[in-house]
Amino acid sequence: MYSFYGLKKFIGQKVLNRLLKKSSKRQVKSCNIFNAKSLGILCLINNKEDYDKVLKLINFLKKEFSIPEIKILAYFPYKEDPFYLKSKLGFDYFKIDDLNLFCFPNNVEVRNFINDGFDILLDLSKEDVIPLRFILHYSKSSFKVGNYSLYNESYYDMMIDIDINDYNEYILQVVNYLKMLNNPVEKE
Repeated sequence: MYSFYGLKKFIGQKVLNRLLKKSSKRQVKSCNIFNAKSLGILCLINNKEDYDKVLKLINFLKKEFSIPEIKILAYFPYKEDPFYLKSKLGFDYFKIDDLNLFCFPNNVEVRNFINDGFDILLDLSKEDVIPLRFILHYSKSSFKVGNYSLYNESYYDMMIDIDINDYNEYILQVVNYLKMLNNPVEKE
């Protein structure tokens, strides 16, 4: 027997697949991480450990690249508010109660994040999460980066093929590739 949430996910996936077939008018523009003025990060946070990893990433990016605007939108797939995850400047989250009938997020924070035209949008999610895929599809960001899979081709402009279970290695590889973009090759 399927749960109501399972039914919502099934319907949401069907609707999302139909939306993907429509052409997008978004202009893709690759961006080197050194030139990025804004960076959006999408992630799934299941526990305090996930939250701490994201905070560590934000501190690393701010220290290494001095990106003026970094915003994070996290999906917390439970009903209760966790003690460690509080919305603050640049870090917002939504939870399962914020999803509509199709499992699509519907709140102000999500709409604002979608409408921000980030230079780079980085998706840190490991698996196919319908609410995050919805945000990726509608985001006005000019360059979307995430984990490689055949399913993800319609969402990202650049995909990194590495084991995403090793979080730190994945982040280092993404950053290395973003450093190389639009970077002139030095001739000897």
